[in-house]
Amino acid sequence: MKYPRIWIEAYGGPREVAVKKDTPPGILAILADESDRTVRRFVAGNTSTPLDVLRRLEDDTSFFTLAGLAQNPKTPEEMLRRLAEHDNRIVRAGVAMNPSAPKDVLRKLLSDPSEYVRERLAENDGLPADLLKRLALDAEEAVVLVARKRLRERRIK
Repeated sequence: MKYPRIWIEAYGGPREVAVKKDTPPGILAILADESDRTVRRFVAGNTSTPLDVLRRLEDDTSFFTLAGLAQNPKTPEEMLRRLAEHDNRIVRAGVAMNPSAPKDVLRKLLSDPSEYVRERLAENDGLPADLLKRLALDAEEAVVLVARKRLRERRIK
């Protein structure tokens, strides 16, 4: 696939262009069809990616791309709700880290079977204090350690 040469020369390749916040929406739309899943992940996670492109990327078969979409604060709520139900823990962890994820979705992720997802949830700056306190009582020590650290950092008692 050919890209406008000015972007390739200015930023060093599709990956670099896909991650730039000032990349024009039309270029991001082109890069969303790139065969390189890393490029698609960067496009999916880019807050400048147009909504129609984000919706198209929801059908991507790569969990790697879906994880980028799940982490993007601009991803629509209805998509985040679907991604929070995904079979892959990496995708669910992306939603858990998303500061724009709906609070009821974050609450549901408190009981995710994956320790990894719950650890990422504890790292979410947008997680309400009451949910962070619940994670500090988790059955898994790794989750407890992250939650307690975040409680200290946020000065929550």
